[in-house]
Amino acid sequence: MSFFLSIVIFLSPLVDIPPTAIWLGKGIEIIQGEKIKAGEKASTTKMMLSIGDFVRLKSAMESSTDLCSWAITETANECMKGAKRQLDIAL
Repeated sequence: MSFFLSIVIFLSPLVDIPPTAIWLGKGIEIIQGEKIKAGEKASTTKMMLSIGDFVRLKSAMESSTDLCSWAITETANECMKGAKRQLDIAL
């Protein structure tokens, strides 16, 4: 048990990461989330996510060692959902 805790502590960031940020590892800049209100204009190009999608992305990015496989799986799942939705509309 203590070995597991040692590994967790070793791999954890040394600074407190706010819940609105994604930490990808040492030497990589923290991705900072920004909450905006509906209708508010962003000053730069940004990606909009729902809170649920952000939490899902944060969890996957911070805990995954194989992000390529995760991204391919998520893309294929979204493609299948879109195809099913189009099929439902067509029928």
